[in-house]
Amino acid sequence: MWVVLILFLVTGTALAVVRPRARAALHELYRAERLAAGRKFDLGRDELACLAGHLAELKILEMHGTGLLVASRSGDLTLTTPPAGPQGVFEEEAARQFGPTRTRDLREVLASLDRSPPAVALRDRLPAEGLHYDDKLRDRVRRVHDWTAVVLASVTVAGVASLVITLARHENGLVPLVPFAALFAAAWLVNHRIWMPLSVWDPRTGLGVRVLAEARPTGRRYGPAAVALDGLSALPAKHDLRICYEASLARARKRAPSSHYGVGFCGMGCGGGL
Repeated sequence: MWVVLILFLVTGTALAVVRPRARAALHELYRAERLAAGRKFDLGRDELACLAGHLAELKILEMHGTGLLVASRSGDLTLTTPPAGPQGVFEEEAARQFGPTRTRDLREVLASLDRSPPAVALRDRLPAEGLHYDDKLRDRVRRVHDWTAVVLASVTVAGVASLVITLARHENGLVPLVPFAALFAAAWLVNHRIWMPLSVWDPRTGLGVRVLAEARPTGRRYGPAAVALDGLSALPAKHDLRICYEASLARARKRAPSSHYGVGFCGMGCGGGL
């Protein structure tokens, strides 16, 4: 019976340690969203684009509109002579990405802009506003979840071992079964509560999703406002950037047909496409 008692104490202690860590991690994960509940947001176009996952695409459209970038039907962008006067941070960052040929694949430019310091700085402000889950906190919750899964497996193994030992000694099987059933239920509940908020890939909070829904116009629109919410696919079919983007996608699919290319680059960091 002492073996059963030791197994009971070990698994019970492990669960007692993991449970408060799980609650603390979830509390911290949702803290910014709770504090921002009921708040009215007046986000700028860049912030909306970053939240929607299309910041890089919006900036490409703006630079194309000023003549800084020329889009080809082959899927490449060409950097023109920058206009005189001060440039914005994204324009300066984009200009540094082109080599001596001053030509790069559109999707490569999008990926580089999404990882650029200006995009990262803007993206890092969203968690503080309760619109986006903090990546470090999400990782912390995942780590706690992994430990809870280990505890859950340990409870299962310990319960089966205790039951086998008890029955082998011709003792009452309910002695280990009842407490370990309670421990298993508790471990499963903790594991389930941690996993639920991370069961979807979208890092936007519920509040962030609502803000984007409220920002979306009722009718179909083109231009920067539409690209900020839906990316370059919102442009008319005959728009130079739309044609360039489709050609870049087709070229990427031809090189790696098994990959998926429907998600915008900024979407991997800013919240995913809508």
